Amino acid sequence: MKLKKLLRQIYFVMLRTKYFSKKRKLKEYSVADIDDTLDMIINSDMGVSRFGDGEIKWILKQNFGSFQDSSDELADRLGEVLVSNLENLMICLPDAFIETNQLVPPAKRFWRIMLVRYTDDISKMLSKKKKYYNANITRNYIDYRDKSNTSRYFKKIKEIWKEKKVLLVEGENTRMGIGNDLFNNTVSVHRILCPTTNAFSNYNEILEEIIRINKNDEYLILISLGPTATVLAYDLAKQGIRAIDIGQVDIEYEWSNMGVTKKTPIKGKYVNEVAAGRINQNEMKNTKYNEEIIARVGI
Repeated sequence: MKLKKLLRQIYFVMLRTKYFSKKRKLKEYSVADIDDTLDMIINSDMGVSRFGDGEIKWILKQNFGSFQDSSDELADRLGEVLVSNLENLMICLPDAFIETNQLVPPAKRFWRIMLVRYTDDISKMLSKKKKYYNANITRNYIDYRDKSNTSRYFKKIKEIWKEKKVLLVEGENTRMGIGNDLFNNTVSVHRILCPTTNAFSNYNEILEEIIRINKNDEYLILISLGPTATVLAYDLAKQGIRAIDIGQVDIEYEWSNMGVTKKTPIKGKYVNEVAAGRINQNEMKNTKYNEEIIARVGI
């Protein structure tokens, strides 16, 4: 038992040493804070593509038992987005690239391990001259030590779609905004439902359906489909269509409203990061929700 404890201590000392070596390298890059990122989204017409730990692993073709299988095509497309320089698209990275002390211990340890393993590979695709924005705009609660800013962040987030017609492109069991007031300030909400897992297999059909429904350019498009959302926001931006990779903002909002301090299942919603939250959900018996669904792709 003492040997196991000693080996664990040695491991974390080595990890800490390696992490600070990688941190010096990452300090050469610029990642905006959450407030600046949200202000840019609110006050501009730019689309948003976000990269988190999953996108890094998918770029590097790592298989890690997630909701989306790795593939050469997905890796290539994510890499294309990461190195892109479209004037109407914000590329967002986690603020853990710059610092990890703002995170709760499990998240801090997770990101230090991530950065030790993958910094050398991912930094080859980053530019020291480019300003990256903060991917954690939609993950602003559960992993942060200081949660006093959460309500302010969500107030800003709601400003993004205030008095707009919203088109949600989401997994079949994501059900963003159901059971909370996240989208209560919109003019309307319509939904395209896509596969909960491996949505990238239906990528072209999803893209075509978004363009078909938004032919009059009347919607603000919000996408919650993991790495598929990252690529969709980029391809839509190339066509002059604004789309925001909104990630798990709904789950973070639920957690903040509940006041929980660890990742928790949400009844009726798919929560990938909690084993109990990945169980198939029952049919949603909510009249308003079902009326909002205007298309299904791949399901």
